[in-house]
Parts: sequence; C-alpha cells; structure tokens
Amino acid sequence: MENNFDLVVEKLKEQFNHQSILLACSTGVDSMVLLDLLQKSLNPSQIIIAHVNHQKRTQANIEEAYIQNFAKANKMKCYTIKLPHYEGNNFQNWARKKRYEFFLDVANKENITSILLAHHADDNIETILLRILRSSSLEGYAGIKEYADYQGLTIYRPLLNFSKDEIIHYAKTYNLTYFDDASNFEDDYTRNRIRHYIVPILKKENPALVKAIHSYSTTLLESSKFIKNYETNFIKKQQVVYNNNDYFAKINLDEFFKETPFLQMQILFRILKPFSLSKECIMETIKQLQSFKPNIVKKVNPHLLMIKEYGYVIFTNRNPEPYYLKINQEGKYVIREDIYLEVTKNICNFITSSGKLWYNTNTLPLIVRTRKNGDKIKTKNGNISISDYLTNHKIPYLQRQQILLLCDKNDLPIAILGYIIK
Repeated sequence: MENNFDLVVEKLKEQFNHQSILLACSTGVDSMVLLDLLQKSLNPSQIIIAHVNHQKRTQANIEEAYIQNFAKANKMKCYTIKLPHYEGNNFQNWARKKRYEFFLDVANKENITSILLAHHADDNIETILLRILRSSSLEGYAGIKEYADYQGLTIYRPLLNFSKDEIIHYAKTYNLTYFDDASNFEDDYTRNRIRHYIVPILKKENPALVKAIHSYSTTLLESSKFIKNYETNFIKKQQVVYNNNDYFAKINLDEFFKETPFLQMQILFRILKPFSLSKECIMETIKQLQSFKPNIVKKVNPHLLMIKEYGYVIFTNRNPEPYYLKINQEGKYVIREDIYLEVTKNICNFITSSGKLWYNTNTLPLIVRTRKNGDKIKTKNGNISISDYLTNHKIPYLQRQQILLLCDKNDLPIAILGYIIK
C-alpha cells in the first residue's frame, strides 16, 4: 500500500512541478488523504483548496471552519461557498452543477488549468452499477475517467485505482483528521443502497473486485475511444455546422444506413449531443428515417427540426422569420445581405450576388413576402400551387421557407423572386 501511494506522490511532483492546482476538498477521508499527498508533493503556495458547504447537516459548518483553519495554518489558499436551500426533487444533480460552477469560477480567478478530485475505485464501482440500472452510453458504462475535461478545466483523479479500505488505512496510518458525512450511511439515495447492499455481495463473490472493475472500465474506455474515432471519420464526410447557437447537420442517408444499428445510434447521439436527446428519442428518429416516406418534416423537440428529403436528413435549429415589405414608391430596397430590389415605374429588378432578374409591373404598391398556405402563381398551363411548383423543382425545404414572392397590390403572387416561371 505504501509504495502505491508513494507513486502518486512522485506522479504529482512530476506532473505539476511549479504549477498551481485546485483541490476539491469535502474534508471526508478521501479528499483529506489526497490533500496530504499533495502536501508531500507540492509547495503550499501551489495548492488551492475549494470547499462546498451544502448546508444539509449541522456538522457542515464545523467542516467548513476546519478546512479554512487548516489551510491558513499550512499557508494555503482556501475558497469556500455555502449553497442556498434547494426546493427541487433532484438535489444531487443540482448540487453537482453548483459545485462545478464554483470550481470553474475559482480556477478562472487563480488562473488554474487543473482540478483534483478524490474519487476512488469504490466510487467507480457504484457509478458503473448506477449507469447499468439507469441505462447509458458505452462510454458511460465505463464509469469514471481518471482524466476528463470540464469547460477547458482538466479534471484529474489520482486515487481512482485505490479502494476505500486502502484510503482509510492510509488516513489511520498517518493519523489524519477527517469527517464522516452521516448521510452516506443512510439509504435515501440509490448510490447509498448500492454501496451498503450490492457492493459487499460483489466483493464477497470476488475479493479482487476493484481490479476486475478497473479492467472492465479500461476495456470499455478503449472500445469507446475506437468507436469515437470511427464516428469522427463518418461525421467529417457530412456537413455539420455548430457555431454561436446556429446548428445545421446534413447526413447522407445511403451512407448512414450502411452502418450497423448500434453505430447509427452512436452517430446520432454524437451529432445531436447539443440537444441532449434521450435514447428513446434517437431510436424514434431512426425509425422515422427508415420509413418509406421520402419527405418528412418533423419537430424532434421544440428546438430541433428534422427534414428528410432527396436522400438526406437535415437536423437544424434554424427557424426562418416571415418577411413582409410593402413598396409604395420607386427606389432601391435592401432585402437581405447582397440581395436587393430596384423599383422603377414599370420594372422591378431583383439583384443578388449570383445574378439579376427583372419583372414587368403595372403599378405600385408592390408587396414582397414569404410564402403562405394556398399561394398560387400563373404559368402557361394555368395556375399552380407555389408549394407544388417548388416541390416539383426539388427545391429543398429550408430554401423553400426563405423564398420570396413578388405580389401585386392585392397581395396576389406575380413572381417567385429568382425563378423564371414558364
């Protein structure tokens, strides 16, 4: 045991050298052992402590005061925060979000790029079992990562391969002060019930459970890494834009359906990650794509539109605004960037970066607007629905939504701007 912890000290010395790090310290045995290892590895000025007081227990204030005094006595910086009272029904998720926001804030203030967390092997076993119970991705089933990223902040867990028993033994060997959270011994949370009842049975079945879980986790993480590389190569061949909340992804369906059902799921999860879709939603989306309907326009959720057409599927959050302009006099009218109209007595010139078309008009006012249901236009073969005309000419859905009509004073279409009607 001693040599293993010595290796952690050597790695910390080598990895951080003169670099400052942030330690998330709850004052429990895990984080106090990690703090002790850091003291053996780095100068006190390199260690910044971040402590979150959840205000759920009377002892919480004692723990906060202890870590503040400990840091002061050992010449280390210490940041603390008290979380407000929470009225919701998912305290653990809410508290985790608040903790990470706090850690990121402290890291930014101190210009720190790495944060150390004291998760250990037993935490990983519990996490894996939780994710099996609740369903997850391949990467999720692998459990906790030794290294991860949170908004540019590197998360490192030096104790991830140590059991809880090894950590407690270290604390007792070096007579470390730590506090037990009484809520960890209750059965209110699923994780606690897994810890108290399931893990002991598994350890009885296999005394080397920690080693077995480490092997399982490593195998899944390596498999996930391989699949991610495969996904990346597939996605690179598609058209995906995600910038400043503008999302657009266009996927070739022939290429997509050459992949196995598992990879189809993985690819859509990856591409649509910004929208946090459930597994059930992804499965339903694939079912829609597999249908014999050649054209489908459907809201996946309030923020995401799916368009299946012409051998492709498009996912986007773009929602073109309706356009309306009434022209009462001659002049130049800017419609959109690089698109404008020049209106003279009997002619309307429609000018874009790709060309110019002119239309005869008899009188003002003229109206320029986007399509409405029921719009029709005159051709040499009679009137035709503008929607049918655009569909017959295979104009993509998003382009159809932005097409502008030139209308007479009675708001009846006389031209589709940019198109020659025969």
